Amino acid sequence: MKRATIPLALLLLSAAIQPGGAIAQSGDEQAQAEEAIQRSEDAREDAVSEAMNFSQAEAEAFWPLYRDYRAEMSALQRREVDLAFQMLAVFPDLSNQDADKMLDEWLSLGQARHEVKGRYIVRFRDILEPQRAARFIQMDNKLDAIVAFDAAQNLPLVR
Repeated sequence: MKRATIPLALLLLSAAIQPGGAIAQSGDEQAQAEEAIQRSEDAREDAVSEAMNFSQAEAEAFWPLYRDYRAEMSALQRREVDLAFQMLAVFPDLSNQDADKMLDEWLSLGQARHEVKGRYIVRFRDILEPQRAARFIQMDNKLDAIVAFDAAQNLPLVR
């Protein structure tokens, strides 16, 4: 990993997805959320590219599969953003019924993320050497952690 460029890409990724910041404070929240997700995906792709430093052959095999993977993961991220907007719409008066419903949805989203990642790890192993596949998954997990941290930092706690 090139230490001079990856942190910048990670900061861009982090800045692109702040749901409590620029997204939730403007007029057209859904459009802004979609733009932020796209910026996040672009920054994520740049970070992966920089960290992996693919050969031409690896890149030709990797990027189409990666984009399919990220399309599925982005769909889940959009559901997470929708859930955050739902929570913010009723905050701070979140009822027990709404909280139960949202908890079930968060669990469902977590399981779905795990299932998607599991399906794609097998496919990444098919096109990359095991160490390279492990490096990619490690990078992907780091990027997921940044996104999760940022989201957690920007959402208020339920009272």
